[in-house]
Amino acid sequence: MPTGLTPQLPLNFAGEGDFALIKRYEQLIKQNLKNLVLTVPGEKPMDSNFGVGIQRFLFEPNLSYVYGDMKTEIRSQVSQYMPFLTIGSINVSADKQNKNVARVQISYVIDPLDVEDNLSLIIDDVLFT
Repeated sequence: MPTGLTPQLPLNFAGEGDFALIKRYEQLIKQNLKNLVLTVPGEKPMDSNFGVGIQRFLFEPNLSYVYGDMKTEIRSQVSQYMPFLTIGSINVSADKQNKNVARVQISYVIDPLDVEDNLSLIIDDVLFT
């Protein structure tokens, strides 16, 4: 029986009917951060405040104040649900070829492990159909 911390998302088979597992804390934290950013508030039944719901911003105007709102929401949610992370920078921009696609890059430090990492997401309507 394979050992690990949790199944890797999206679920994939690793052989013999077992799911691929996350084996390092750095990978687990990145997966949890991605889930926090993509989860819509109200989607998690036991905690209706959980989640950034980044896709809510997808059809907003391509203006700097919208990017500021996204950054503020990400920082607020990480502060509340992942206080062991220190956010270094959050960069949000429209794709140069497709203005209906947002790119989000979050640089962070996992304080207890003293490890720097970053999460890059491409947000578009295909992700949510």
